Amino acid sequence: DASIADGATVTAVSGDVDMTARQSVGVQNIAGGASLLLSNSNGGGGGGSGSDGGTSVGAAVAVNIVPIDTDVSIGAGATVTAQGSVSMLADSEIVPMEIVIPDVLPEALGIGEIETGLFVTGLAIGASIASGGGDQQGSGSDAGAGSAVINVFTPDTRAIVGAGSTITATTGDISVR
Repeated sequence: DASIADGATVTAVSGDVDMTARQSVGVQNIAGGASLLLSNSNGGGGGGSGSDGGTSVGAAVAVNIVPIDTDVSIGAGATVTAQGSVSMLADSEIVPMEIVIPDVLPEALGIGEIETGLFVTGLAIGASIASGGGDQQGSGSDAGAGSAVINVFTPDTRAIVGAGSTITATTGDISVR
């Protein structure tokens, strides 16, 4: 945040008065879930009755909750005077980050981190594999997987001029954005 206090006096006898509040927030969340069920057998031979069931579930959820407050303000009753211009700018952004594969191999291989060129705020991957349920008639197997990404971004970006303040730009412009 950038601010001039309530009742303050700011004078630029030459030049401008520039106030800027900026935020750039990098966000990344990666989640993975898997399910694997290859065999679900009673181990018996043929002829048996009965059922053998199996369940395997994998899930991945990536949740980003990002509140961002960015304020630039001139307080109530303040006096701001510039020979040139007076400028107030409040700006914020949410930036996806690059997926980088970390260096997990021995240093002797000389590979290091691998930059993928893929930029994401959230990535969720779910995978499932199933196979036959064994040799029993009526036997079965199940496998399931799912994934979801939830991004909640609540930027609050404000440029505020307080009540009763006086802003003077003698030879320039006044800009509030």
